Amino acid sequence: METEPNIIVLKSGKKTKRIRFDEIEYIHCDHPVCDLHLVNKKVFTCTKTLRYFEEFLSDNSFCRISNNTIVNLDEVEEAVSMGGHRHNVIMKSGETITISYRRWKGFKESLK
Repeated sequence: METEPNIIVLKSGKKTKRIRFDEIEYIHCDHPVCDLHLVNKKVFTCTKTLRYFEEFLSDNSFCRISNNTIVNLDEVEEAVSMGGHRHNVIMKSGETITISYRRWKGFKESLK
């Protein structure tokens, strides 16, 4: 099967799902499972690693913001520095996600 641009095909149990990149709000992983949080508020769970998603989505508008989270930059409403080494990203859905200190600089660069 030839892969389509901007679509990821994932299996979870007996289900196989085609997900467009623009449907993904963010991906959160707790080893060994990853939850893809979609813009329609649904969550798709699979057993891929966060590194897999990071590499697969690297040429698109996604950015890793912590050891366990990748966000779709097109779904970011704003980035907020909370003072000190604390930073958050607020998604268009209103979800607030913490950005790790060591990834803050790279994240800000990705927003440009």
